Amino acid sequence: MKQHLRSILPFLLLALAISACKTRTASNSNFASSLSPEVKATCAEWKQDKYGCVKVRTAPKGEAIFAAFHALKPTEAEIEDLLGPAEAESSFNGRKSLDYYFDTQCQGGKMTPNSVYCVLQLKVSESTGKLEVGGVVCG
Repeated sequence: MKQHLRSILPFLLLALAISACKTRTASNSNFASSLSPEVKATCAEWKQDKYGCVKVRTAPKGEAIFAAFHALKPTEAEIEDLLGPAEAESSFNGRKSLDYYFDTQCQGGKMTPNSVYCVLQLKVSESTGKLEVGGVVCG
């Protein structure tokens, strides 16, 4: 009996791994489909305005995105799928901060050094990979 279990164990592990991948894919589509059309449109606009140089990104839009995301607890991958890669990332106390800038001074599509700016900060747990806290900070 033990030999039989040992011979099928690799197949069981493979089946488990495949089902986990399918579950993640399903959750990604569930998150995006749970967002309102308005939030999806705001996310699409946000994604196109890198560093907020085009001035499409605003504090009210950042707050609306955070409110929708906070309610649904997306993963880092789901966040970046909708908003694009963060302009800056940092880690502190078990959380990874994804920072998206706006209200900046730009030159050549990049934020100028020492620019005053606002940022949408989304802090993801490094253990679960899900959004925990965040918000809009200006200063």
